[in-house]
Amino acid sequence: AAAVMVSGNGSAQVYLAPVDGPSDRVTLSAIESGAVPGIPSDTVEYLASLNGVAFVAATDAGGVTVVSSSGRSSLREVAGGEISYGPGDSDVLEMGGADQRHERSWLEQTHDAAFPDAPAQLLQLFRSARAGDLAVVAEKGTDLRGGWEVPEHRSGHGSLIKDHMQCLVAANRPLSAPLRTVDVFPLLLHHLGHPSPPEIDGAWTASELS
Repeated sequence: AAAVMVSGNGSAQVYLAPVDGPSDRVTLSAIESGAVPGIPSDTVEYLASLNGVAFVAATDAGGVTVVSSSGRSSLREVAGGEISYGPGDSDVLEMGGADQRHERSWLEQTHDAAFPDAPAQLLQLFRSARAGDLAVVAEKGTDLRGGWEVPEHRSGHGSLIKDHMQCLVAANRPLSAPLRTVDVFPLLLHHLGHPSPPEIDGAWTASELS
């Protein structure tokens, strides 16, 4: 039977079968072909059709496919740190059409889009061994835990929508490009004249500062 872990008020990880890591993750093709015991082949389409769900993401064919009630699009990692986005029968992530960019360029291009930085964030999510087989992303105003969270919460997090992804950064010098929260620590180290440890997430170089 499937297990669902709500990882935030705006997103959920759905686990359809036991896994030992990303290589064992159930793919979209396997689900839709009926190859997963006990899981209906229309599970992804059903979840994507629910009120309040923006889209459902799953791995497939070396990338990630995002499915909404209007159709689906795909994300693929390309050599050199680039990511390709291809709307199939719908521009689910509202990127304006097919494109291929470096992951940093996607951050800048989508900063004010409906789902900021979604290409990089979704691919990164499914690289994690802890990620589910499916990621369910809520629309603005939808609380996936609202019906049973005790005590009632007063704030939330977890979706890829603009209201949840963007936050303020106060700095004493102008920044030439959008940054991720994981970039803040390397930025501070650079400002103080220290190198960034190679094992941490995030990056910032002098050329990216005004």
